[in-house]
Amino acid sequence: MTDPISSDDVHVRLRFPEGGAVVEYRAPASVARRLADELGRHGVVVTIDDDVHAMLTDLPTTDLWR
Repeated sequence: MTDPISSDDVHVRLRFPEGGAVVEYRAPASVARRLADELGRHGVVVTIDDDVHAMLTDLPTTDLWR
């Protein structure tokens, strides 16, 4: 079950380098930026946009990135 969408939420797409796995979540914009900075150093392509919808689940580790 997903929580109501916050006006600060963004769509986050993670594309991993090994095997090209892609996962998509929603997260607060500040969390998404921190995630992109850190994971980008490890070859993960992080795309952030405003395409937030109710079917996106919350980023599982959001509290770690605050």
